[in-house]
Amino acid sequence: MLIYLTIFLFGVWGKAPSNFFLHRDFQCRNLMVHHNSVRFIDFQGGRLGPLAYDLASLLLDPYAGLPLSVQDHLTVVYLEALQQEIPYNPDQFRREYVFLALQRNLQILGAFAFLSQVRQKPFFAQFLRPALVSLSGLLAKSEAAEYAGLRHLTTQSRQELEKRS
Repeated sequence: MLIYLTIFLFGVWGKAPSNFFLHRDFQCRNLMVHHNSVRFIDFQGGRLGPLAYDLASLLLDPYAGLPLSVQDHLTVVYLEALQQEIPYNPDQFRREYVFLALQRNLQILGAFAFLSQVRQKPFFAQFLRPALVSLSGLLAKSEAAEYAGLRHLTTQSRQELEKRS
C-alpha cells in the first residue's frame, strides 16, 4: 500500500512545475542567524523540483513541532509572498503541497523509525508520535480523502505507539 502511495505521490510531484531550486532538507537545523540575517546551510543535496516540497519540509519539521493551525497560517503567508514574486495558481499549490507534505511526512517517519529501531539511536523515537499526529492532520484534508487505507494504518500505528509508552 505504501509503495503505491509513494508512486502516486511521485506522479503528482512529476506534474507540478519543477524548475525551482529545492534545498531538499529545509528544516530548522539548517537555518542559521548571523548578524541578524537568516542563512541556509547543508544544501549540497539541492536540485530542481516543485515549490511546495521545501515548504512542506520546513512546516513538518519534527524538531520544530509546529501545530497544524500554524502550518496552515504559514502556508497562506507563503502563498501571499509567492504571488508577489511569480504568478502561481493557489489552488494548484495547495493540492501539490498536501501530496508533497504526505510524501515528506512518510519520509520522516521512515527515517526516524529506522534510526531509532535499526540503528538503535533512541533520540529519534521521540519524534515518531508527533510525525504520526502530523500525518493524521494531513490525511484529514479533503485532498487526501482517497487514502482511507493510509488513515487506518496511521491510526493503528498511533495506537501501537501509545501501548508501548
